[in-house]
Amino acid sequence: MECWGFLFYMSCALPQPGTVVICPPVVEWPADLQKRAAGELRKLPPGSALGELTARAIDQRNLVRRCKESAAAPKP
Repeated sequence: MECWGFLFYMSCALPQPGTVVICPPVVEWPADLQKRAAGELRKLPPGSALGELTARAIDQRNLVRRCKESAAAPKP
């Protein structure tokens, strides 16, 4: 704790606690399911809603993986 003051005024500041990073879990899908899904995605017409949703899901999974990597990295 750090305190300072002048005449009748005194103020103290508590140290800030360390930042806690909580990442959502990454659920791994079985390899056979991933292969089937990839085959089905290739058959979709360009610009399909399912293709777009899948791309967004992949982006989200990549963000979670980066979150977990940064949370596990040693802090300076």
